[in-house]
Amino acid sequence: MKMLKTLVTATAFVGLTLSANAADTKIGVLMDITGPIANFIPPLQNAANLAIKHANEQGGLLGGQAVAVYGDTTGSAQGAVDAVGKLVNVENVPIIMGSLMSGTTIAAAEAVSIPAGVVQLSPTATSPAITDMKDNDLMFRVVPSDNYQGEVLAQMVLDEGLKKVAVTYVNNDYGVGIGGTFIEAYKAAGGEITSAVKHEEKKDSYRSELATLSQAGGDALVVVAYAGDSGGKIVKQSIEGGLFTKFVGTDGLRDEALIADLGAEALASTFFSSPTSPKDNPAQAKLHELFNAELFPVSIHETEK
Repeated sequence: MKMLKTLVTATAFVGLTLSANAADTKIGVLMDITGPIANFIPPLQNAANLAIKHANEQGGLLGGQAVAVYGDTTGSAQGAVDAVGKLVNVENVPIIMGSLMSGTTIAAAEAVSIPAGVVQLSPTATSPAITDMKDNDLMFRVVPSDNYQGEVLAQMVLDEGLKKVAVTYVNNDYGVGIGGTFIEAYKAAGGEITSAVKHEEKKDSYRSELATLSQAGGDALVVVAYAGDSGGKIVKQSIEGGLFTKFVGTDGLRDEALIADLGAEALASTFFSSPTSPKDNPAQAKLHELFNAELFPVSIHETEK
């Protein structure tokens, strides 16, 4: 992941937003380019650009070229509504890929894309609330629901020998969904939740919440939040205060920025859950091959020559 991110430049954010002629087909790409998951975006954006390139190399769409038009949600519900409104009402896109966060995906869909009759497909939004949305068959996602990830995480924690844990989860669609599912599944499998604290986003200090969690004890602290926002701060303040030394996170916390900020040694016992396709999936191997070939056209052997 780190190797891929270093190749992204500022022009990547706008490189495919050029105006299209009448024969072109615009594809809305709604991403949380800025905000709590900004560190995840560059490789995802590269992948979207690669898909557009491949489509055009194979004849384009509807007799013309496919053109990606980006919108930045800024990682907030209102930002998502504003960005998707521009994609639908100004750019007139017939379909949208995105968003990535559950909260921004739901906000965009409910406020704009569903009422406008525009199909929206998220590759990463995991909230169970999306499953039951009244979407007129317009809202789709690729990644499994948090109902599944929460159950898997519960088993992972127990498999690590952690019989009792404290839990904190962010008060948004993502955190509430997976946090609640994890707690239910973990307790049903015999684990003990010493304390469960829901916390708010964008606070400077989480020491009050951490004091409550630490006092209750536990073998580890399970953190369901984004590393770029509350999740990273909670882990950092917990280490600084000597409150917890072992952490368990979900995909939102699995961010290289966390390691860069705290150091690998401080996180040596930390582990995460993250949905992915099976390693033996030939489509996954092909995607990696094409992705790396695009970003690294010169092989090591050729470089040595």
